[in-house]
Amino acid sequence: MKERTHFLFGLSVGLLVLVAVIEAVRNSFDRSAYENFDIFISGLGGLRWIYDYQTLIAGIAAVWAARWSVNAIRRQIAQVDRIESDRNDAKRSAARAVLPLSLSFLSEYAEECAAKLRELLDKCENGILPKHIAIPAFPDVPVDVVSALKELIEFSPLSERVSLARLLGALQIQRSRIKGMPKRQRREEETIFGNNIKAYILDCAEIYARSASLYNFGRGVENAMPADVTRSEMLNALHNMNIFDELHEELAEQFGLRAEGVWVSRSWQA
Repeated sequence: MKERTHFLFGLSVGLLVLVAVIEAVRNSFDRSAYENFDIFISGLGGLRWIYDYQTLIAGIAAVWAARWSVNAIRRQIAQVDRIESDRNDAKRSAARAVLPLSLSFLSEYAEECAAKLRELLDKCENGILPKHIAIPAFPDVPVDVVSALKELIEFSPLSERVSLARLLGALQIQRSRIKGMPKRQRREEETIFGNNIKAYILDCAEIYARSASLYNFGRGVENAMPADVTRSEMLNALHNMNIFDELHEELAEQFGLRAEGVWVSRSWQA
């Protein structure tokens, strides 16, 4: 950029000098040196040469005016971009600051849902939930939590959007499954098995585990969001949701939670 500006400046000065030289040469023929000098000085003083070369001079002035306009527009665009970037950073920081509170609400939601599912599981007979057992009302997902996560996704880079989107995806799938339980329970042709309820408890554990994995990011301890949760984190989530008796062992065995590696979400498989 600087080299181009220097080039244009040098070109303009060079053209003006060329104009002056041409004017001097034109006046030098058929005159003595003294006359030429006198005419040259008076020509410069009267600025007659500007009239003779007004088109060239106007062109040079237009080039410089256009150059100045382009630079001014670029500076204005850069300033607007900086302001927009600062605004987005501020919104992202604000959304990140309230993330731990949102995660806490989600953890409580998952724990409450798991507790109600555990009650239903205890009422199963021969691995089937009897038709006379009423499905309890499950807690609603806090609306403010979804809005806060949505805002954070909007102002986050792609790598962070993946983590948050997977959390919201797990939440949506879990919510859909438990909301469908009353309708299934009323239909004579459908049966809710104990294994269904165990899988729904695991959905709650995934929400809990994914929420727990994001606490350090929300608190500023870490600057990166983990995209996945491990099987051991799922196992810890069950324990933190007060499932630590024989059901804890059954779920660990049935869903391979004691194995190494990343947990493959059931919501991805659905």
